[in-house]
Amino acid sequence: MLFDKSEEKLRSISRSSIENLEKWARYLISREMTLQYGDDFFYKQNENGDYIISKEIRSHIEKMLADDNKRFSNKVDTLFLDDIISILCKEELYKKCFKKCLDIIYPDGRMEANTFLSRIKPIRNKLSHSNPVSYREVEQAVCYSNDFVDGVKEYMNEQGESKKYNVPNIVRINDSLGNEFYPNNNKINEIIYIGSQKNKHEFNCGEDYSIWVTMDPTFEPNEYVVEWDINGSKTKGLKLNYIFSEEDVSETAFIRIRIVSNKKWHKYKFYDQSVSLAFRVLPPM
Repeated sequence: MLFDKSEEKLRSISRSSIENLEKWARYLISREMTLQYGDDFFYKQNENGDYIISKEIRSHIEKMLADDNKRFSNKVDTLFLDDIISILCKEELYKKCFKKCLDIIYPDGRMEANTFLSRIKPIRNKLSHSNPVSYREVEQAVCYSNDFVDGVKEYMNEQGESKKYNVPNIVRINDSLGNEFYPNNNKINEIIYIGSQKNKHEFNCGEDYSIWVTMDPTFEPNEYVVEWDINGSKTKGLKLNYIFSEEDVSETAFIRIRIVSNKKWHKYKFYDQSVSLAFRVLPPM
């Protein structure tokens, strides 16, 4: 099936597959390490006083955030594939955080995970530096990436069955600015700042903005409703397209996303998850 594709199409297929792996890996890292160590897990220490995340990765995160703090919504977003593999396959973290999930994909354990994930690195590097990739490398990029993503989804499905409140949740939020957010599914009425709390992103009147959500794949789309609310303007669906007007002008404005399942009960009485994006809308010049 690959032989009739153009070189650019093959590169696009490979790049998309690997980026999808990276996104799901960042989500897995964020979810499992937050459950084990708390929100600021990058700076946690073990019982011996050693940081669980290497100094190299911590320095990389700090540099990326300092160089372009508007590009990244959180520390996890700064992780490159090398960093992801290093965290997932570190023996201590594998045992405490990732074993249950990754053993589904790599039944022989941590070393097998490291072997297959590491095979993707040279392909990722070729794509990043505009070097040609072979048919075999395209196959590896697609197969290894899909195996990983499918395994994470299967793990999430198993986890969902054992949750006290088995309700649909947003696993990822993307927007037209290139941001990617990973909500905390156990936080009520979570607020995520576009930019930062001290330096919120600024929209102008007349500017358009799009935002969309990726839902927990263990639930079918007909099992819930995604509700959007901005300044009293309400709509439903996985994506919101909006043009800011003078009515939206505010030093701190919000877009609220609520997930409401079709169940008769809800985790938070009337809804199952609420996430608000905060930003600034400037008055007309």
